[in-house]
Amino acid sequence: MTLGEIIKEYRIKHGMSMREFERISGISRGYLSMLEKNEHPKTKKPITPSVDIIRQVSVATGISFDKLFDMMENQPVSIASDNHDLSLSPLEKEIIKKFRKLNNGERDMLLRSLGIDVKGESTKTG
Repeated sequence: MTLGEIIKEYRIKHGMSMREFERISGISRGYLSMLEKNEHPKTKKPITPSVDIIRQVSVATGISFDKLFDMMENQPVSIASDNHDLSLSPLEKEIIKKFRKLNNGERDMLLRSLGIDVKGESTKTG
C-alpha cells in the first residue's frame, strides 16, 4: 500500500474528511490529496513522502511508525540529512526490514561482512 492509500482507508473507516485529517495530522489538504492520488499534479510522478510526513501520519492515526513503514511495502521514502534528500528504494526498505528482524549475532555478522565493525565504524577504506 502507499501512504496515501493508508490515509484514505483510515479517513473512510473513521468518517473523516480531508479537512479533519489535515487538522489532526498537520499535513495540508493539498499534500494529502497528492498522497492519496500518489501523483504530483504537475509532473504526474508518484509521491515520495518524507520520514517527517510518515511520522505525522503515525501520530494522527495511532499506528506505530514501524508498522506504518512496513505497510508501505513498495513506496520509496525520502529522508532529509543535512539538507540533502536521500531516497530509500523498495529494495533498501526491504533490507532495513530484514535487518531489524535479525538477532544481535546475525546483525554483527552481516555488518562485519559489509566491512562495518560492531561499533558502526567502517573497517574498510575506500
